[in-house]
Amino acid sequence: YSKNISALLELMLVDGALAPDFSDEVLAASCVTRETKEPS
Repeated sequence: YSKNISALLELMLVDGALAPDFSDEVLAASCVTRETKEPS
């Protein structure tokens, strides 16, 4: 389990900074929520 989490987190890093690429099939499918505007 920890290796899977580690691999998923590595997909989200670019030069050591968090920068998820939601065009990546794995990241897009595993995303539960992301920045959106609140409903008015």
